[in-house]
Amino acid sequence: SDARLLPAAAAVVGPLALALAGLAAALRACRASPAVAGAVVTLLALAWLGWPVWLSPWLVRPPLADYDGLAGRLSVAHPLLALDAAVTRLGGNPWVEHRLMYNKLTVLGQHVLARPPAGVTASAAWHAGVGVAGLGIAGLVGRRRERRPSE
Repeated sequence: SDARLLPAAAAVVGPLALALAGLAAALRACRASPAVAGAVVTLLALAWLGWPVWLSPWLVRPPLADYDGLAGRLSVAHPLLALDAAVTRLGGNPWVEHRLMYNKLTVLGQHVLARPPAGVTASAAWHAGVGVAGLGIAGLVGRRRERRPSE
């Protein structure tokens, strides 16, 4: 529990929460029930956080297997990979070198050389952008409904 990691974690978790809130707000504005909006956002969040594992079997096949392919583009904004890069810069081992990840769950770092994020900035910016866009959509849809004459 290195306190030097706390700023990086806060810089990743805050915008990630904003992205999830923005997506939920946009779905609610589009008349999805709270349960449906919550379920969809939860599934999207799990898919996004888990892609290094579930997408792994397909990452070794062309056209996804090249260095600048899908894994390279996705890893730059991935919150867990951004935190892993921060841990590595503080002297820890990257998660792809841990036995379970390297041998069982993923091909990142072995057959697919995805660039580790340079920092948490890209992840924070990407997630903040998704959150602001979602809240913007919710605001636009809400304003448009307010302007309609009641029937």
